Amino acid sequence: MRSLIIDDILSGVGGVSTEYYPGSFRAIGSRYKVSSVTVSNVWKTFVKREKISLAILQLGVNRKGWRNQN
Repeated sequence: MRSLIIDDILSGVGGVSTEYYPGSFRAIGSRYKVSSVTVSNVWKTFVKREKISLAILQLGVNRKGWRNQN
């Protein structure tokens, strides 16, 4: 369900870097029969995780915590 919600937001031009979504969380929530607060929380959690992943990649650290030898 989270993936479907995130896909809907991203297809509606939701921006991970800005956390902005021009659409309605209420509309997405009604589509999946969850509250708009749930949709908002799913989106915020996704954005937070993506930003952390991007920061790790920019630091050159792989998933095991070792620095890449570039």
